[in-house]
This record gives sequence, structure tokens and C-alpha cells, in this order.
Amino acid sequence: MRFLRPLDKINLSLLNRDRNLKKKLILWKFESDLKAVYEKFVDAVERLAGGTVEKLCIVACRTALELLLERPEQEQKLLSLLVNKLGHPSKTLATRVCGYLLQLTRKQPLMRSIVVKEVERLLYRKLVLNICIDIFSNASGNDVMEK
Repeated sequence: MRFLRPLDKINLSLLNRDRNLKKKLILWKFESDLKAVYEKFVDAVERLAGGTVEKLCIVACRTALELLLERPEQEQKLLSLLVNKLGHPSKTLATRVCGYLLQLTRKQPLMRSIVVKEVERLLYRKLVLNICIDIFSNASGNDVMEK
């Protein structure tokens, strides 16, 4: 399996002596269009996951998982979508996404290191670190530090 290629990334000089020139051009155009449509679909899933309706977010996250499992196209965007939901205020959604990530790493063991790096990226964002530092430095007692 390989990633889809946009038409402008294909080396057309290879076609000089090809007898199936028209067929290849049609296939490459289709592949390019399919890539564009798939990107739009992933963007739509991302928008749904960013909504306020929890059940819709769960469906969008489940769709992202299925896309990741079946087709690695747009892998970074789909994985980011799932990992970012780990910090969602709804415990139900965050727990469900945690399960989805575990399912992903079980079915695709080579994704483990990629998932870990993405979770690490979430944890070490400047904003998250700054908030943690502010919480700990402004704590009025040791109760926060102990937790």
C-alpha cells in the first residue's frame, strides 16, 4: 500500500515512451482527485470532532480510528485529532479515545512509537507546561504539590 499522490508530484517525464499514456494519465488524475476528496473528508471529520455534541465527537473519533487502521493517508492529522481528545473535559470521550488509541496500537504494533511521540507532543506543549508551572507556583499550600 502506498500513499496517494497529487498530479503535480508525479514525474511526467517517465511517459515519453509509454504506450499506455492516456490510461496512466487518467489513473493519475483520478488518484490526485481522490487524494483531494479524502483530505476534505478528513477535514470534515476533524470539524465534527471539534464540536460540542459529545456523541458526534465520539463518532468522529471512531471514524478517525477506522481511517487510521485501514488507510494511513493523512495519518498525522488523524492521530493528532485522537490524541488531542485525550485532554477533553468529558471523561467519557477521553476514556473512549484512550481505548481507541490502545486498539490502534494493538492492531498496528508499528504505530506504538508514533502514538507515544504524539502523546508526548501533547504533554510537552508550551501552553500545557506553562499552565502546570503556574498552577504549582501559585499553589497556596502543599496540597497541590502532594497530588
